[in-house]
Amino acid sequence: MSEQQQKILNIVKEKPEGATQSEIAKGLSEKDGGEPDDHSEVVLECINLLLKSGNLEAFHLAGEVIFKAQDPELAEKLQGLSPEAHSAYQAIKKAGDQGIWRKELKKILKIAQDAKLDKVIKTLNTRTLIKQVKGATGGKKNKILYMLYHLEPAAELSGGPWYNAEGAYNTELINSLKHCVHNFVLEKGKDTLTVEFADIAKVIKGAGLSEKDLSDEHIQNIVDVLVFDGKLEEQTVAGSLRKKYRAQRLEIEITPLTTMPCGVCPVFQRCTPGGVISPESCKYMDEWLSF
Repeated sequence: MSEQQQKILNIVKEKPEGATQSEIAKGLSEKDGGEPDDHSEVVLECINLLLKSGNLEAFHLAGEVIFKAQDPELAEKLQGLSPEAHSAYQAIKKAGDQGIWRKELKKILKIAQDAKLDKVIKTLNTRTLIKQVKGATGGKKNKILYMLYHLEPAAELSGGPWYNAEGAYNTELINSLKHCVHNFVLEKGKDTLTVEFADIAKVIKGAGLSEKDLSDEHIQNIVDVLVFDGKLEEQTVAGSLRKKYRAQRLEIEITPLTTMPCGVCPVFQRCTPGGVISPESCKYMDEWLSF
């Protein structure tokens, strides 16, 4: 990097919100003397070189082109990218956490050959600039999308915490959360009778059951399922929008049928008359019949 490029980069770094070309020229004239117009040509040349090397990024704001200093680590990764790879990076960056479909990327870059696009994507992947994700819901379900490496997919794209990395419904997580919520309300309710939602949310967020962040809305979904299942009762605090919950304590009518060992037998599905596992050879059935 030349001395003038470094000076210009330092001028931009002094302005975290970004600087226009005229502001950069003014800053350079203050350092080197002379009028801003005297430096316009060298400023333009240096800006183009800094953009090409990835040390600067440009964007439009209120009709003006603004230049910002790029993160040094990112600038190093962008160094030496081909024009196609640089354009692909910018298109993927613009897509944000929604990601961009391969077909859309191909159209934007005007690349006809799949092999050429594969090479561009491989370069960006190798430099950990982008990553590949799979849409889990909506119109992008099962589509391969590309987004910046450090971004997390939008909830409407990934399905939020309810879907795993393969895009499958995460039944195991949902059951774990339901079990955790129900047990917490059941235990805490022994002393307080009812439990506020804020307490439930705090405990569940701290339990570390999900690799993805759980919002209050996600936890409310789990609580609502338990209310619908009849395992929790919901109460509204008088004069407030706050909600409290308590565990349902259902009375079970004891009958001869509810005490049958078959109801809790782990091999019930394999039990058949005359089989290896059968009612005739079941000692628990013999004990039950003897009462």
